Amino acid sequence: MLSAYHPTEDTLISYNKYLEYTIEHDLQDRNDALKARCPICNDSMIIVAGKERADGHFRHESRNFCPTKTDSAAPYENLRPSEINPDVIESNKEFVRENINNIWFKLKELAPFLSVDEVVAMLQRAKELNVYGYANLDTELIVYVYVNLINFLPRTSYKRRRKYKFLFFYQSDNNEADLWINRGRPSQLFRISYDKKKPLKVVRLDSTPDYLNNNESQANARILQRILREI
Repeated sequence: MLSAYHPTEDTLISYNKYLEYTIEHDLQDRNDALKARCPICNDSMIIVAGKERADGHFRHESRNFCPTKTDSAAPYENLRPSEINPDVIESNKEFVRENINNIWFKLKELAPFLSVDEVVAMLQRAKELNVYGYANLDTELIVYVYVNLINFLPRTSYKRRRKYKFLFFYQSDNNEADLWINRGRPSQLFRISYDKKKPLKVVRLDSTPDYLNNNESQANARILQRILREI
């Protein structure tokens, strides 16, 4: 992983910035420094020197579970609603229909080189998991639920322009998938790029309903029609 949390602050730092941190603390043995932390599971990370100064990276120190070590980004498998409320489901779906234009543009912002096929795959997965039936779902944040449901691959991207695989994760507490939907408040959302199975860049993302205020851009009507068929 090319970036991790600072040892004492929730800010992302690079390998080189971590080296600067160890130098600033005047430590003879770099291993005596406080460890950087995984932004997802908060476990300690060790640094791994690369062939060049610019390609050093971080690696988990322990073998504890962390979703960044897996290929799957579908943490909602065990959160299916125990009781089905058709009114809640329809209300959530109607919100998506009414705001589909802004949701489309937000998804494109979150996942560079997004394709329509990927949006369709997200929405189909949302129906399979009955995401719309979650009792505690904050519907304004559903766009951030969508991106957790699939892996964004180079071969499925718009005109295959995406170079690396993207996965999205909510920050986990106690090394478990402790999602915002269980806590009643948004957790921190991250996008991690992978070169095959190797985690590379970590980007911390804002997960707010501000995207709903976008009234300037209008998507192609045929694209929206195709997406709406999957709601």
